[in-house]
Amino acid sequence: MPRLTVLPKSLFGRLFVTMLGMALALLLVSAILLYRQSFTLLDGEAGRNLEAMARQLMSEWDARIRAQSDGDWTAELERLLSAGGNAAWIDNVYWVEFRNHRPQFVASYSAEIHGDTDLLPPSIEDVDDLIEDGMLALEEGRAFFPDPETLNVARRCKIVLVPRLDRDGILSGVVGIEADLRYMELFGLMGRAAVSALLWAVPLCIGASMLLAGGVSRRVGLLVTSLDRIGRNEPPASEHLGIIELDRLREGLCRLSERLVEREAQLRNIHEEKMRELALMGSAIAHEVRNPLSAIGMHLGLLRRRYMPEGADSESFREIQGQLEQLKILVDRFLGYSREVKPVPERFRPAELIRDAISARVPTGGRADVRCPEGRSVEMDGDIMMWRQIVENLIDNAVSACYPKPVEINIEIYTKNDMICIRFADAGPGVPRELVPRLFTPFSTGRPGGHGIGLALVRKFVEAQNGTIRYEAAPAGGAVFLIEVPGSA
Repeated sequence: MPRLTVLPKSLFGRLFVTMLGMALALLLVSAILLYRQSFTLLDGEAGRNLEAMARQLMSEWDARIRAQSDGDWTAELERLLSAGGNAAWIDNVYWVEFRNHRPQFVASYSAEIHGDTDLLPPSIEDVDDLIEDGMLALEEGRAFFPDPETLNVARRCKIVLVPRLDRDGILSGVVGIEADLRYMELFGLMGRAAVSALLWAVPLCIGASMLLAGGVSRRVGLLVTSLDRIGRNEPPASEHLGIIELDRLREGLCRLSERLVEREAQLRNIHEEKMRELALMGSAIAHEVRNPLSAIGMHLGLLRRRYMPEGADSESFREIQGQLEQLKILVDRFLGYSREVKPVPERFRPAELIRDAISARVPTGGRADVRCPEGRSVEMDGDIMMWRQIVENLIDNAVSACYPKPVEINIEIYTKNDMICIRFADAGPGVPRELVPRLFTPFSTGRPGGHGIGLALVRKFVEAQNGTIRYEAAPAGGAVFLIEVPGSA
């Protein structure tokens, strides 16, 4: 079963998703807290206003009782509300007293219903139920606020009951005020404003997260480019990235590049010193070995003419002569490898040089099928004689490795990152794994009768022109030699 991946695989994709999630979570929590806090503040303020109005009406009621005033108590209640300017936000108000242990309306007033509302005036049974629910608070002289959610839909409103206690502290009546929940419209407006802010904040968070993640990704891309430049022996980019941690990485890459340059210079100096020593030694060996070989060859010829050997004796003479020729070839190749080389650069097209080298090469009896792409316009600077020998050695190496079977060789030329690449690929047996680490070392060969000088000489000629050569095993079998040299300016 495939594994479901929620987070992106890239670091900055995860950074973007994490930042976006955190921003949205923060906005959502903030909106919820603001919503709840707004509801608490508005509800508390409404409760305080209703209780203050109820206690003011309670004072008026007490004053009328003390004055033993008669008249229409309901009209008086309406007058008091209108005089206070509070009738606009109060829907129902009533004075209730207990007679024979049952509540009865002393006066009640219901404002005209305006707009879309289902709030109905209370009945004495409704008021009795409210008093029973809040009896404990009312008997202690505290105001009681019924929970609107527990009321009938037609009676769902903000209610406050303020108790009236007699001289003995016994509950003798209540003042009730009911206000429609329309006073919470401001709360609804704030809620819609919070939702609108959230809807605007989401694309802003996405945009900010994408900008930040994209900026970091671009800076990391510059670091990757610097690594590529270091791999090509070029100095890394010196542009400041503007992020402390990434700037430290960039500084570390710069120090690494400097150390690699110093290390490469040291190795080059050591290599050049060894090559000079090898050249001196090669010249001495060639001088000391060539003279005896020449003397041996000369005396072998004299003996052959004097005795005129036939049969088995003649075969022995031919074997000695063949071994002498092999020794001479080995000495000549070693001398060629040990000799210091100085390229003479010329402008040429590698495709044309390769075709010329192939056409001038000694036929191999149909054992090789060499293919070189036609119509290539790539030009480069280099020593033409060295490149010709490089091509011939690589072709000879492939043909010899597959002998006596025929071999197909494909040569490809292309450019990559300001480098000119020449790829030699054959369908032969490839190189044994244990030989790969020392493949370009002189006298290392896995082929019977081989000298191990050809590939070492190829590497020497390529490096003399500031290039590199490496071996790759072909996936379908065979050997691949990839040469990379700097492109011409």
